[in-house]
Amino acid sequence: MGIECKAYAENAMLKRILVDFHLLKTLYPHLTCCLFQLESQLGGDYADLPETPFGSRATHSIMSYFDDVDLHIVTFLKGERKVDKRSQCALK
Repeated sequence: MGIECKAYAENAMLKRILVDFHLLKTLYPHLTCCLFQLESQLGGDYADLPETPFGSRATHSIMSYFDDVDLHIVTFLKGERKVDKRSQCALK
C-alpha cells in the first residue's frame, strides 16, 4: 500500500502525488494508492464527505492522465480549506 499524508491537497499537489504513485506502480503493479488529507482544496465534493465523492472536473481531468493509478482519497474534516486563515477549515 502506498500512502501519502497531507494537511490539505490541491490540484498542483495532486499532480505530484499521482506522478509518484505512477512511478511506484511500475515497480509494484498491484500497489493500492491512498491519499489521506486533513482538509481538502480539490474542489467538488471531496470536502463534503459523501459516501462516494465525485470531486471536481479539474481533479478528474488530472486523474484521467494516470489511469493506472486508482487513487483513494480520504478527507478527515468536512468543508473546504480557507486559504485566508491559517490551519482553519470552513465548516458548513
